[in-house]
Amino acid sequence: MDVIPKLHHFLLSLSIQDQKAIKFEHLLRFITLSSRLKDDILLPQPATHPENVPPAVLSPALQVFLSAACPLPSAIIPSLWKALRTVIWDPGTLSVFEPSAQMAAHLRHGHNVGLTCQINYHHNFSVYRGERTYYRGVPEVLQVGMHQFAEVRLINSWITLMLVAWVSATNCARFYNTALGIKEGVDKIEAANWQFGGKVTSDHVYSGFTILSLLEDCEERGAQLTAPHTGEDKDRFRDVIAAVNHHRRLSQPEVFHSCNLCTRRYPDGTKSQAVVIDGITIGRRCCAVFNCKVPLKKNRDRFCPEHKNLDDICGIKGCSAVKAPGRRTCADPEHLEVDAAYKLRGQARFRLQQQLQNLRTGNPENSAINAEPDIAAQLDDDEGPESEFTLTRDPKTGALIVTFGRRMTHNEQVFVWPCGMIILRETFYGAEGIGAVIELIRRVFRLTGTMPEHVFFDNNCTLKKTVGENDPDFKNTGLTVDVFHFSCKHSVTDTFCQAHCNPASYPELLGEGDKSWFFNSSIAEQTNVWLGGFFSMCREMGPERYDFFLDEMIRRRNKETLAKLKEMGAMPINTFGLA
Repeated sequence: MDVIPKLHHFLLSLSIQDQKAIKFEHLLRFITLSSRLKDDILLPQPATHPENVPPAVLSPALQVFLSAACPLPSAIIPSLWKALRTVIWDPGTLSVFEPSAQMAAHLRHGHNVGLTCQINYHHNFSVYRGERTYYRGVPEVLQVGMHQFAEVRLINSWITLMLVAWVSATNCARFYNTALGIKEGVDKIEAANWQFGGKVTSDHVYSGFTILSLLEDCEERGAQLTAPHTGEDKDRFRDVIAAVNHHRRLSQPEVFHSCNLCTRRYPDGTKSQAVVIDGITIGRRCCAVFNCKVPLKKNRDRFCPEHKNLDDICGIKGCSAVKAPGRRTCADPEHLEVDAAYKLRGQARFRLQQQLQNLRTGNPENSAINAEPDIAAQLDDDEGPESEFTLTRDPKTGALIVTFGRRMTHNEQVFVWPCGMIILRETFYGAEGIGAVIELIRRVFRLTGTMPEHVFFDNNCTLKKTVGENDPDFKNTGLTVDVFHFSCKHSVTDTFCQAHCNPASYPELLGEGDKSWFFNSSIAEQTNVWLGGFFSMCREMGPERYDFFLDEMIRRRNKETLAKLKEMGAMPINTFGLA
């Protein structure tokens, strides 16, 4: 860096009087402050001005600021800038000079000329020391890309397409580009040759979805959204989203919902309220170790960082040998045979063999194939909760269980009021275990007075046996099986189930007139039909995005459901704080 020669040459051009009035430290401060004001220096320049080229002159406001902050005579600022501007524009200058008086200079002199302590103001947020602070409230327009902005009503239309029709972000972008982005057969932005392009991408859609949802969440909680200004948009809000997810796991405001469809009220002031629980087998990628909840480092990984060493172990369950080079199993011949069958699955030959086998057996539904003359392999898709397939050589010898594929979480457990208001969704990693369901019920209805009088669950007969008769959390709650599962999937010879879990045993569950049942005990399955539509959209999301996306869809569905309940006269209320 040629700072000293340039300074020396500049000083020689001044009068003796000016040379005596200037201190060397003031010149260094001029260089440092100017190098930190590049955005402000470029601001009044034409849009076509290259960012890597220093402007020929400074704006009057910056000249006033630098003269007061350095301090230097105002008359020499233009010539000083002309002499040192290439040095100031050098990226290395900022790290060389770091005067302690820099912040004080901004505070003392910046406000008078519109420079406020290195805070850069953007359309939706301000930036200070690498952190974005979004303005409070929800604006009409949001920045969804480096140079792209979208109206909030457009973003809401994308979210509505996701909510009611399971339209992916890619197809939302495609719909806009083909149906809305072209007017009178012409793409106005493309025709104008805008350097940043006018096509909406899935990243823009998800960015709009994320920022709008976070701003609405902050507005409800009276908080202000902050996030790093650096990095990519897909990673910028990761910590914020994780914090929102954590808050939502601890707080379920719909627990306090009550209306005429989910609560039966009696003249004596008593009530009977029911909740319906059910699971749905949608999920996301997770560690291949059973019930491990540690997030994957990358979505393509099979194991989390804590179990990464298992990547080198044979994929046959129960075998602890090291993998053979380039194979998924150890060198055991039987295990290598399994690996060969697995590779065959992904080839066209596998499909043709499957069709041929179906023809030979005369059963088009038969999924077995002849991987080898003496081996029949039934290969499950890589998308099931276990990501396994079974290789059977002979019915008498048992099966080899293989875990080559990536594992999915087991199911989403959903709690729903019979009116359709969703209380929560919880990810179960390994199985729909009764112990986990019991713990979840206790956690959701932990506050005094929130436990409903009835819980519908398709496996309540096992749950009832587990909690017994004297469990304080369940002693005043009927544990019944929903009507559909009880009539179709529970044996009439199961005396315990018939005695304790038959919904007909409880008069408060029976309907009046031509209505057989007061509560819609199938609402959870009906809700899961809607929830299942998001599987293809969120199966490859990371855990934070997955939880945030589904919870946000549920939040918006609840808003629609609440509006419908009000419209139909169901008299929905929030019972929080009521005796």
